[in-house]
Amino acid sequence: MSNLSRRSYINSLALLLLVGSSSAFGQIYKQQSDVVGNYLNDNLGSTVPSITNTKDKSRWYATFRIKGGNRYYKDNNSDYIQFNSRLRGKKYISDHWGIIGDLWFRAIENYNVKDGTVVNKFDDFNETTKWEQMRIGFENDTLGAFMFGKHTTTWSFFTVDMGSQGLYDTQAEAAGKDSGKFLYKKFMDNGLFLAASYDRNSHIWGADIGYQQTDIYQIKPNTYGLYMSIHNGQPAVFAQNKPIIGNVDINKTKAGHTSNSDTPYARTDPRLFTYAISSFYNYNMQYRLVSEFAYSRRDNSESYEQILSQGYAKGGLGFSGTVGIERFPKNADGFAYVLYNTWDELGKFSVTPQVEYWFGSPNLRAWLSYTWEQRTDDNIRLEAQWDF
Repeated sequence: MSNLSRRSYINSLALLLLVGSSSAFGQIYKQQSDVVGNYLNDNLGSTVPSITNTKDKSRWYATFRIKGGNRYYKDNNSDYIQFNSRLRGKKYISDHWGIIGDLWFRAIENYNVKDGTVVNKFDDFNETTKWEQMRIGFENDTLGAFMFGKHTTTWSFFTVDMGSQGLYDTQAEAAGKDSGKFLYKKFMDNGLFLAASYDRNSHIWGADIGYQQTDIYQIKPNTYGLYMSIHNGQPAVFAQNKPIIGNVDINKTKAGHTSNSDTPYARTDPRLFTYAISSFYNYNMQYRLVSEFAYSRRDNSESYEQILSQGYAKGGLGFSGTVGIERFPKNADGFAYVLYNTWDELGKFSVTPQVEYWFGSPNLRAWLSYTWEQRTDDNIRLEAQWDF
């Protein structure tokens, strides 16, 4: 990144801080916890009575998810089904401090056909079981949440978690949700949002700062969020129907020196930063607009063709951008429509129209999407999800 670009990024950060210091931009919708949401609401999940005492503002609740689908491109066919269980809650141990937990366990079964050959057969639901997400720690009403566990390096790229293409071109840290992280999160009364992470094994860190009127996953009318993030890990995009990872030292990888990374590839430079700006806007209860733009400095000694062929880059991945819009059904029942567009320097453009059907709630829905890819085969996805 040039000196001018760095100054622009710092100036934008200062402007964001100024915006976050004022509450004159609209109503702020705070939840009871920055980590486990409105956990005292009896309608949220199923209460676990043995560890719940609402008299002292303590409640733990469980939720479950079944999700499955099919993805088809050219002669490749992928089917999957997931079973998810999640326990969340908070128990106050003093007037302002509480113990918080977010424990999300997932089992998944895949069936894959490549070029007409079965490469991953049905394994009787015994294929992959793991922690999808795990955060345990303490939350202070004023200072925020201090946690340890398994999560992503940065947070704000989840603004574009929309539709089947959701998070493919964000340049978020390539390992996704990884364990061994110290985590921090705080949504202040004036709308300022802060998040940070540090991996005790790889020493990869990330930070987010922003202004929001409601949490990223909350749909409140006429609200928005604007964020900036930075991490020193390995950025990733999806190009030619495969992940492309940046900041890779292949020589160290072959020698087995991968401890500075959360992926199977060693990092080239812990001072290679990935910057991103992301946002969302909820218009009434009818539309949601999202965007994310990211940058990591490329190594000009590598061509695009070389990076695509090997699946990794010595340096960063250059620029990428994502924009999307969704129209919700009235009363959360009926058809919803999504148009999602991405661009990156390797895969170039993709356009994904998606149609969903909500069965009286966003908790039970099915969708069909078609992704047009400029440089590779198009994708068709049929998926369904039930949260209960």
